[in-house]
Amino acid sequence: MREARATQLSEQKWQRLRVLLFVPNLVDYGRLLLLLLFLCTYSSRPLQAAILYVLSVSLDAIDGALARRYQQSSTFGALLDVLVDNLGRSILWALAIPSPYGTLVPVLEWYATRYLQITSQHFRTRTLLCNQA
Repeated sequence: MREARATQLSEQKWQRLRVLLFVPNLVDYGRLLLLLLFLCTYSSRPLQAAILYVLSVSLDAIDGALARRYQQSSTFGALLDVLVDNLGRSILWALAIPSPYGTLVPVLEWYATRYLQITSQHFRTRTLLCNQA
């Protein structure tokens, strides 16, 4: 009985860890690395930095297609994708607009996005409840 329970727990743990290795998540880890390289090179090598940034943005479209193709969507992957997207835009805004206002734009963008998500969920839930009545 104990062995079966231990095996079941081990399998559940593996299933949770397996999500970290989904192909779209690996692409997002690469995007994160590209953004870090962008930060390291933007002042000394602006052309290479721009190429790194464009490559990171281009991979954003690819990770979604891979998630659908391999049926590897997860809550973690969705959050990771949004995190890397917001980080990339935040870095760009922070470099484009002198401090402290460069960081204000991404914060406002995040609040607006979150508000729209909550509002759309509210209306979606309300519509579903109205359709069931």
